[in-house]
Amino acid sequence: MAKVDVFREIFSLSCAFVMEEDGFTWSFSRVYGPVDDDVRGGLWEELSGVKERWSLHWCVAGDFNVVRFLAERSSEGAWTRAMMHFSDFIDGHQLIDLPLEGASFTWSSGREIPTLSRLDRFLISGDWEEKFPDIVQAVLTRVTSDHIPLVLDCGGLRSRCTPFRFESMWLRVDNFQGLVRSWWEENLVVGTSSFILAGKLHILKNNLKRWNKEVFGSLEWRKNRALADIAEIDRLEGECVLSESQHSRRAACQAECVEIAVLEEISWLLTTEEEVRSGIVSFYQKLYSEPLRWRPRLDDLHFDSISTLERDGLENPFSEEEVLKALKSC
Repeated sequence: MAKVDVFREIFSLSCAFVMEEDGFTWSFSRVYGPVDDDVRGGLWEELSGVKERWSLHWCVAGDFNVVRFLAERSSEGAWTRAMMHFSDFIDGHQLIDLPLEGASFTWSSGREIPTLSRLDRFLISGDWEEKFPDIVQAVLTRVTSDHIPLVLDCGGLRSRCTPFRFESMWLRVDNFQGLVRSWWEENLVVGTSSFILAGKLHILKNNLKRWNKEVFGSLEWRKNRALADIAEIDRLEGECVLSESQHSRRAACQAECVEIAVLEEISWLLTTEEEVRSGIVSFYQKLYSEPLRWRPRLDDLHFDSISTLERDGLENPFSEEEVLKALKSC
């Protein structure tokens, strides 16, 4: 990674970077917002200047010293103009305020009955989420600071966006709907209704991906493991009397193979349907498109044409005599 430009202001420090391995360019702005509401407008002006300076994937992070919503602080209070200006800045620049996983607040006063607020956050541009579809904002362990450190886990660089795909075979897993319901209810997101919905869906997507990788697992790997266990027990059966646990294990492996076969069939049917749909779309695209760019020209050819008077006559309304003549000829 190489730094290509720097932009220093009073409340922010911004840098533009390029990834040497693939040429991906992006910008990062580290902010420390003023405590005084009267001068906080300078921070929004600085960051707006960064956006105008670089048209890149943009990430903004730091201590903004202001919350967006009433639920982002433990003490009671009212909406302030500073909170509305913060949201206006985010919406105006089409930034994404990612849900915070692992905590509701990022700052503590440290008192016996502390005052808690969410002053720190990462904001990203929409194209950043397209580049890193698995991006997550989470908390780390706080040791001595009154602020909880945050981490932006991008989940690896993608050359292109891989859309999330819900697998129908997941519905065949016992208590899958209960698992999804528990994830949905335990994810705490505060803000407007649309922000809460988008945030909870984002977290749910990551939960499903993690569950599919760590718990549900690869069907091919599970099938091979079950078949290997069955083969090993069958081999032992030819040498000695099997124990009750070995009989149970073989029965369980056989049942798992049947279950996997059903799931594979569901997955195969879905894949086949998508292939058929893709084939139909491709057929009509080729049917109604013209790959050849060259067309014959008729500039040097002469054709018989009607006169101007005859052309104008084609546009005249039919006369009564013409109508009668046409009827008698039928």
